[in-house]
Amino acid sequence: MPQYREESIVATLLAFPYAFPVNGRSRQFFHFAAERFLRPFFLLVFVVADLCGGSVPHASPQQKTSVSTPVVTKVEPPSWWIDLTQEVMLLLSGRDLEATHVSCNLPTLRVPRTQAAAGGNYLFLWLKIGADTKPGTAVCRITTPKGTTAFELPLAARTPTLGKFQGLSQDDVIYLIMPDRFANGDPTNDEPAEAPGSHDRSKPRAYHGGDLLGIKNHLSYLKDLGVTALWLTPIVKNGAAQDYHGYGAVDLYAVDPHLGALKDYQDLVAAAHQQHMKIFFDVVPNHVGPKHTWVSNPPLPDWFHGTLQHHLDSFSPLKGTFYGKPGGQAASNDPFESLIDPHAPASMKRNLTEGWFFGVLPDMNTENSMVAQYLLHIRTGRVPCRYISLCPPEVLGQLARWIAPDLSQSDDDWRSVSSRSECDVFFCRRSAAL
Repeated sequence: MPQYREESIVATLLAFPYAFPVNGRSRQFFHFAAERFLRPFFLLVFVVADLCGGSVPHASPQQKTSVSTPVVTKVEPPSWWIDLTQEVMLLLSGRDLEATHVSCNLPTLRVPRTQAAAGGNYLFLWLKIGADTKPGTAVCRITTPKGTTAFELPLAARTPTLGKFQGLSQDDVIYLIMPDRFANGDPTNDEPAEAPGSHDRSKPRAYHGGDLLGIKNHLSYLKDLGVTALWLTPIVKNGAAQDYHGYGAVDLYAVDPHLGALKDYQDLVAAAHQQHMKIFFDVVPNHVGPKHTWVSNPPLPDWFHGTLQHHLDSFSPLKGTFYGKPGGQAASNDPFESLIDPHAPASMKRNLTEGWFFGVLPDMNTENSMVAQYLLHIRTGRVPCRYISLCPPEVLGQLARWIAPDLSQSDDDWRSVSSRSECDVFFCRRSAAL
């Protein structure tokens, strides 16, 4: 203890002599010694050390270290069915997902292949589902060079399909409904917290409040009209305040909050079936909305036809004069006629099949097999029995070849994954066809 006290006194004297507690003449002596001898001495030591290549310690700000670890923020499809397909391709979104190994907690599940993309922001994962797989929730663990993470995938049992999925007949009366424009059954979802300012009945292109509950509440009215099938325009989540129509999708596996929740869709389908009415599930497999995260960060470089900065427009590059119109006058012809016109140049068809509709809606590159497989999972996983296609093969591209066998199958009984409720007809088309 005395030695420590002596050392502390010396250190205090050398560095901070003004803080040393002395009194009277001692104070004067220590101050004189420090000022005349000790301070100059140690100053000389520091200078010599610096000149000789030594270093003088300097205070530096503490460096912030950010440890990047893998994270899964989204799984598509969000669930699947057992005894539906032997394999499903999952698209995982997140960060640092360069997987070196993936394993699941169920012994009947196997991951034979993965493919990281976009710098680890996406991970394609092919999951093989064994025949003995039981309903439950699969928990899969992803190992990467930067750590591990996990995700869950609910696997549901399919209900009996006997007597269901009757498809359409010539006796059916189909009623087309744009849900936002039909009836408001739940005013609390008129303007979701995530979409402020989107509801305004005074604006033609704003949301007006219609929803799934509003349709359910008017089923008896539709029944009295003689309607036997309801065709709803897309109910998936859209991104822009003017996307009330449903064709600006930002999430192909979620119900738009303006229309309700998945439970509302389940209830509508169940109530319609009680009225012996069928449900169309409308999906557009050729484009998404301009606010989809893919637009700025696509899973693959050729996920779309073109990019936000460089893409074709869906309308013909030819001017109105091609149709005999005076110069400067816009052509009024339907651009879709080029698909069946044997004399139309290939450039006109390409603008329609690969162009972004109105130059706004990003066109999916269905010639890419992984894009096609992703879109087909929306159909095979979410969609039920009859597949009715009003899409010409030129529009569907690769999808047309993938789904061709289903068009002749009378016992096709696909079920809805995300909604966990059946619909009766899967309706595919290019939105601009209406």
